[in-house]
Amino acid sequence: MSDNLPNPQTSLAVLYFDGKTAQANPAQLSVQGQMLLVHSADGELRHQQALGGLHWPEAILHTRMLTLSNGGQVQGIDTPAWDGFVRNVVGQRPGWVQRLQVRWQAALAAVVVLAAGGVAGYVWGIPAAARASLSLISPEAERRMGEEALAQFERLACKPSKLSPEQRTHWQTKISAAVKSAYPKGNAPAYELTFCKLGAPNALAMPGGFVVLSDELVRMAERYPQVADSMVIGVFGHELGHVRHRHGMQHLVSTSLVGAVSAFMLGDVSGFAATAATALGQASYSRDKEREADAFGRMFLHANGMNGLGMVKFFSSVHQERLEAQTSRCLDEATERVRRRALSEGLTTPPSAEEVQAEAKACVQAVADSKRREPSESIGAGFAGHPADAERISFFEQAVVAAPMP
Repeated sequence: MSDNLPNPQTSLAVLYFDGKTAQANPAQLSVQGQMLLVHSADGELRHQQALGGLHWPEAILHTRMLTLSNGGQVQGIDTPAWDGFVRNVVGQRPGWVQRLQVRWQAALAAVVVLAAGGVAGYVWGIPAAARASLSLISPEAERRMGEEALAQFERLACKPSKLSPEQRTHWQTKISAAVKSAYPKGNAPAYELTFCKLGAPNALAMPGGFVVLSDELVRMAERYPQVADSMVIGVFGHELGHVRHRHGMQHLVSTSLVGAVSAFMLGDVSGFAATAATALGQASYSRDKEREADAFGRMFLHANGMNGLGMVKFFSSVHQERLEAQTSRCLDEATERVRRRALSEGLTTPPSAEEVQAEAKACVQAVADSKRREPSESIGAGFAGHPADAERISFFEQAVVAAPMP
């Protein structure tokens, strides 16, 4: 070994790149006084520079590399040896941020904190921001948004009402009288009522006070004349609660905020992922809003001298209709599977009821179990994410405490 080589106890084996070619050359890194020296394997001094002008980069996994003033670089071969050289020979210790970056425990803790912060932002931050933003939106702007939303809804999901003019006039008159009874001073939330065919007993409220009642809701109510008024007026009161609390506008603002945050966090790589994040973020908000609207609807009924039996019948009927539809679907799918299996085996006799029941057993049993558990959602008033049917039925069965309309 040449006498020009540095002391191996205070030097570090590295690969040296001179900045002119891509050739990696074995070398030794050492310190003399305040100078950093790079010697080739045969002891030739290839580079030297003051320690004060060096910037030792942060550790990145197992890679250690230092850029020199001549444009060259030295790369570590042994990561622990590099870290020991920098600490003990150069005298530079990593900062606390760098120390945390290379510890898996710290990385795991950071992921947990980030996830908790994200959840907190979705659950509390975005709804709070949406509520605060409402004061910046004028009633005129909200109504224009509602008009556009209603036009899109009528075009995509709502068929023209098949109710007779007499039926529509009857319920419009009943609802108008109920609003006046609940708000004798004339300070009721502004609303505009319309009917359409939705395919299910349903209702919804949109920004700007637009309330839609379905033909199917009216027909369901008319099948139960003893509670018809309290059913339709109760469902309308629920939707008026959405109007009163501006839930439609909050939903729109929250969705926009969730979408913006999703796009920021996920980038533009997957529109589906951003959409899924938006849907998941909104699901919990709507349940709280539904409960708030239910409370308003119950007060609305009380202000009209009505109990909640119409709403109990509404939720119970919708719940039963959905279970029957699910059971029918199970049987239809089982019939088709049995038929196809018989054809593949060359059989010509139609499947028996016993065969179909056996095939559909698991699906029908799941529907029966869901009936006992009371499923967590109903088709009822408003959008998705409703409280459990049993919870809502119990709520409207309870005695209504007298309270002024808000």
